Amino acid sequence: MNIALITEGVTDRPIIEAILVSHFTDKLKDIYPTLNSLQPKKKDPGGWLKVLEYCNSQEFKDSFAFNDYIIIQIDSDKHEDKGFDVPKQKTAENLIKEIKNRIIKEISEEFFNLKKDKIIFAISINMIECWFLPFYATQKNHKNKDINCCDTVNQYLKKEGFTIDCKKKEGSYGYHEKASKNLANKRKFFQNYQHNVSLKHFVEVELAKIKKA
Repeated sequence: MNIALITEGVTDRPIIEAILVSHFTDKLKDIYPTLNSLQPKKKDPGGWLKVLEYCNSQEFKDSFAFNDYIIIQIDSDKHEDKGFDVPKQKTAENLIKEIKNRIIKEISEEFFNLKKDKIIFAISINMIECWFLPFYATQKNHKNKDINCCDTVNQYLKKEGFTIDCKKKEGSYGYHEKASKNLANKRKFFQNYQHNVSLKHFVEVELAKIKKA
């Protein structure tokens, strides 16, 4: 199985990869997919605009010839910015839905309908680093937090001897990878992922497309 990733930045990859490790069976080596990074390219800039641009590209359409599934990751923190143009919503669930629709607009509804069973959305409310909190936070109200996540996550990671850089500067990949270890622990993952609304949606709605295949 080949799964391709379209993410805002390279540091988002180890988080998604760790989730996939937990999502698949105990005998990981038997079915664990090969992961291919489509966007960003090595040393290329990232960001939400690049995600949208890539979804509108011919390269995106062509990539289905070589990949069984494509995961599209985008953060919601800039959703009201010009070019993103997703208005404020009353609930996280509605925001996830509207951001999906915004991405589908770039893909085109016609092409999306052809490939919708192969497209997996990883819409993270605020930022994907909020997905760390269910696995590190000891305060109950921090486990489902989706604002100022980076500062809160780092309060806990300091106890592990390191912190992450949410601005994703050079050298930050390794720390994101290190922080992802708890998400790759199957027992810890299934005990805790439900605390974050957007992570729960990713697991129970989006990754279910793979499970059913």
